[in-house]
Amino acid sequence: MRTALFVVALAACTHHRDITEAHEASGDVEVSGMYGQAVKAEVVSSPGGVTFIDKTSGGIVPPDEIYKIEDTSHLMGAVQGLGIGFGIGLVGGALIGFSGGDDECEEDSHNGCFLSFSAEGKAMLLGVVLGVLGGGGGLIIGGLSGSTTVYERRTAQSRVVPIGPSGSQAGFTVKF
Repeated sequence: MRTALFVVALAACTHHRDITEAHEASGDVEVSGMYGQAVKAEVVSSPGGVTFIDKTSGGIVPPDEIYKIEDTSHLMGAVQGLGIGFGIGLVGGALIGFSGGDDECEEDSHNGCFLSFSAEGKAMLLGVVLGVLGGGGGLIIGGLSGSTTVYERRTAQSRVVPIGPSGSQAGFTVKF
């Protein structure tokens, strides 16, 4: 279950946007050119727009040479990991608790039926416990890996290809 949490946390925390929205980037980012060369840069916001300062050379990265910007936020990663981990733990715990069924209790037992739960009670208890544990794990994993927003130039054109008879609403999108 921890492996599933780790895979889901990493997969769910990358977002893709058009490069025209790069004004939302902040702090330190990685800027890539058209041919894949990447540099670490600092985002400087001004009323005229956003400027990227190369952290190595101190020079301004020319905007027309930027193809992709990767902005990683560890705080957003922690928040997303917390939510994903809590959700997985809650659902998993509830399923495990409910599948155990109702506890049977005999009056002549030595514990006096002190700890006997219904299936619903076990589902709630295990759901909350595993939800909290999963949320804690997701918080740590998400905080370490971060949430990455990728701003890219979109050069591909999209076209909807119908898959049904003429006039139907079914189709899929192809980028080329």
